[in-house]
Amino acid sequence: MQRWKFLTRWMVVIGLALSIGVSKSVFAQTMDIKLPVLSLTGSDPGYDPNIYLGGVIVVPEAAPGQRRELLVPVYIRNCWVPANHPVYGKVWPIYSLDFKFKYDGQLLEFVGLQKVGPRGDSVLAKDFAFSFDDARITSSEMLGALVRWHNLGSVPSVGQPRRVRIVASSAKPLPPSPAFGQDPWDPTVQCDQRQFVPLIYLRFRVTGVQGGQGFLILSNDTLKYNDLNLAQFPAEPFPGNPSGQRYRDYVTYRSGGAFGDVAYEGLGGVDNRGLLPAANQWTSMPGVAHLYITAIPKIGFEPRVGINAVVRQVSADEWEVIEPIVLDSASQLRGVFYGRRELVVTNEEAGTRLTDVVVESNARWLKFQTFGTPNPIPLITRRGVIPYIDRTLGESPLTVDVTNNALSALPPQNFRILCDPSELPQNTDAAGIYVGYITFSSLSAEVSPVRLRVTFIYVRNPVEPNNDPRNLAQLGKGIRITVTNSAATPESATLLFGLGIRATDGIDTLFGETIYDGPPAPGSFYARWYLDGVANVPPGTAPYGLRDLVGVYDSRDIRNVFADSTVVFLCRFDAGGAQNYPVTLTWDTTDFPVGARLFLRDTLNGTIFGVDMRQATPAGGTRMSYTITDARIRSFVIEYTYPLVVQYPVIQKGWNLLSLPVRPANNFWKMVYPRAINIPFWFSQNQYQGALYLSPGYGYYVKYSDSVDRQIAGVRLLRIDRADEVLLYDGWNTIGGLSVPVGIDRIQFEPYGAEPLPVRVGGVYGYKTDRGFVEVSELVPGLGYWIKIRGKGYLKLTASAARGGQFQDPYREQVLAQSLPLQLRDAAGKEATLYLNSLPQLDRERFELPPVPPAELFDVRFASGTYVENAPSPALRFQGVQYPVVLRLGDNAEARYTVVDDRGRTWGTLERGTEVRIDDPAVTSVQLLQHGVQTVQVRLLPNPVRGSEVGVELHLPQRTVAVAKLFTLLGEQVATLYAGELSAGSHVLMLRLPAELAAGQYWMRVSVGTESFVLPIVLQ
Repeated sequence: MQRWKFLTRWMVVIGLALSIGVSKSVFAQTMDIKLPVLSLTGSDPGYDPNIYLGGVIVVPEAAPGQRRELLVPVYIRNCWVPANHPVYGKVWPIYSLDFKFKYDGQLLEFVGLQKVGPRGDSVLAKDFAFSFDDARITSSEMLGALVRWHNLGSVPSVGQPRRVRIVASSAKPLPPSPAFGQDPWDPTVQCDQRQFVPLIYLRFRVTGVQGGQGFLILSNDTLKYNDLNLAQFPAEPFPGNPSGQRYRDYVTYRSGGAFGDVAYEGLGGVDNRGLLPAANQWTSMPGVAHLYITAIPKIGFEPRVGINAVVRQVSADEWEVIEPIVLDSASQLRGVFYGRRELVVTNEEAGTRLTDVVVESNARWLKFQTFGTPNPIPLITRRGVIPYIDRTLGESPLTVDVTNNALSALPPQNFRILCDPSELPQNTDAAGIYVGYITFSSLSAEVSPVRLRVTFIYVRNPVEPNNDPRNLAQLGKGIRITVTNSAATPESATLLFGLGIRATDGIDTLFGETIYDGPPAPGSFYARWYLDGVANVPPGTAPYGLRDLVGVYDSRDIRNVFADSTVVFLCRFDAGGAQNYPVTLTWDTTDFPVGARLFLRDTLNGTIFGVDMRQATPAGGTRMSYTITDARIRSFVIEYTYPLVVQYPVIQKGWNLLSLPVRPANNFWKMVYPRAINIPFWFSQNQYQGALYLSPGYGYYVKYSDSVDRQIAGVRLLRIDRADEVLLYDGWNTIGGLSVPVGIDRIQFEPYGAEPLPVRVGGVYGYKTDRGFVEVSELVPGLGYWIKIRGKGYLKLTASAARGGQFQDPYREQVLAQSLPLQLRDAAGKEATLYLNSLPQLDRERFELPPVPPAELFDVRFASGTYVENAPSPALRFQGVQYPVVLRLGDNAEARYTVVDDRGRTWGTLERGTEVRIDDPAVTSVQLLQHGVQTVQVRLLPNPVRGSEVGVELHLPQRTVAVAKLFTLLGEQVATLYAGELSAGSHVLMLRLPAELAAGQYWMRVSVGTESFVLPIVLQ
């Protein structure tokens, strides 16, 4: 069927040729206009072995309860191209055709015609309209011509001789057959250069059983093209030829001569008269093909047993490659571009033939090719077709082919699996364990499709850099240590160790680790990593040591980069005898990460030897060494402490609340936050304080422009305790976390002197540039947080393998569920949500927000300093916003509120489904006056204040106590300006300011009964 693949190419040429009017051209070369030839063997003379091995159509029987179908292609070689022949005049194309096909109805049942082949290719007559009829005939009508041709005397009996008559026509001409490398519409292309291609497919249901044989016959007792009937002589092939000359008068174009036998005129195939034993076994003439029905073949794979087994069967329709295919990122530098595995695709059933095995992979990285002989898929691909995997040739009845050539068995199909790392996801870490399937499908197979499971491990790199100046990048990342004995011919083993993200203390195939299946040979040289004594690793794991799955090193051990403190690697070795001492260990310090600490020692806690691996014996350049002279020493330990590099959480332009996720080597603020544009400051003892040198455990406000920091290096931070002296004071404090996430339920304290342990009050708050203060349940590495405590003491945090549980506060959840959300959103997209509540009593401390941040930072809160308020007409204030600012109530709002500012201006009414827009940058606080409720109203007169007095206007619905206090922006109280009882009605209090008060911004808190109002004051 391979010759059918070029149809898509020549069909394009057809359109081009017609568009430029080839039919009107006169070609100088000799034109060849032989008669069209039909064939069932895809050739003339003979058969195409690429289509039918041995020249016989082999098909399996139908499985019980299942339907099996057979597509029989009728091939044609059409040489008629519209042109003006210099001798014969006008050459007409084929617009109609009529032929017969004969078969044994005991073996096949005719179903219909099909214009698409098993591989999706269209037939030559794809534009023709077909009709057919299927009728019973006699054995003589079916085999008579064949009997006469071979002088068989009598006509053999046929079970159910039948014929299908096929008639087709089209307004478009039948295209000429293609010719390799030539324009098929060129009439000078010689006919024997044109290919046989399917004209149409005949579709049958297989009804015969194993061992059945029969004839398939094209006859020319009815064979017409236009009005040319090849069963008659003479005939006019080109109607209307004005020259009056007859094409068939020319002997050179007639297979039977001018007046000879026309038994196979217009038919091609095999003539095996006199060729014994083929003429008896496969009696043939042009137009004849043979059908042989076998048992049902099965798809299988080898090798699958013994120590060299590659595959194993999982189920009837699934197999798997036993060992993973492994590559690392340095493989390409070593000239290895694909991970590969070779096997054999087999036909498991003797005496059968698998046909048209379609092979496909389901993953971009999973590819394949065939090799050896036969080699139907020579190029690396993800889809291909194996035409056949045969076990019929050389077995009875196919000991000879239809042309009497001896047949011998064909080998199974060699198959190579190729894993392509360049096709792995490139926008993320490509390392991983990938599973893909190669699917083998064939309509002839008992089980189809059959899946072959392939595991591909693209080894994740350790974090160590491999900056070896000798350009050893092809060895990949990690730290290498080489163990060399002193034998006459020194023996060496190179071991790889290091740390990796998400590596474990056990066997990590993702990092290229596996185990040795057996011990080293007694008395032989070796060096291997072992896992003895490693926490979290069951005893007896890897009893013979760790092996390198990639195959580059003698042993490989990669551990978790986030491990608690120091990681210990154990190596055992044998020099091959005491005579082979001393043993030299060599390594290169450029493999070490900056800031990493590595110590080499004996297994007795360094009582025999111990050395800093950065300060060992120089061995040239950046290489170091240590020599073991004592033949009793057959093991050593490496203690490795890694300087963790932490990726920051998303740092945004503007203000961020951050902390140290590691202990940096240099804690000067500009070394920690090199792109920051301000000295970090933290909050303690009710004030903000600048910090030139930063410490773990504290939270810092840091401001950035467009360029932000992404990472920081240092020793992992898994515990904060009294030794870190993170001293917290009564009230609000900014704190930081560890190198790993910590639930807020793990925030603890240690006492300061004899004072009692502090108690945390309320929630824990982070700060987001576009949302302000946000309550959290977990401390994320690198971010800072606010907490409020009662008392004084040291912060204590300890990392845990288990993540902290969600912090639960039933009272808070109940209050929020009963509250109405009030959303504020500014023009830059920053937004915050407050909550209105009508409960008569509210524990405000549970909903208190941290102190107001500096003026540039986004912050929204009620005047009471909380994010939940139960006053009927609460006031709220906001800062760090871009105008306009929009206020919106939740959709379930029932109350209505008038929004007024501190100057008494009304900005609109808030109710369900409405918004109020504030576009005056001078407005930084508003009050929500609830309709139908008498409320307290407070405002300042004037503001800004230019003298020594400030007026406070109050509207009181009832007699009550009023207190006015003045505060700095940092929350320090300056003075109490008023305290007294006022009657219901309107009042204007003229309050004298302290004489020593400097110009600037302040806050006045006016408490009226149970309500509080915080009003900004600008003193000029």
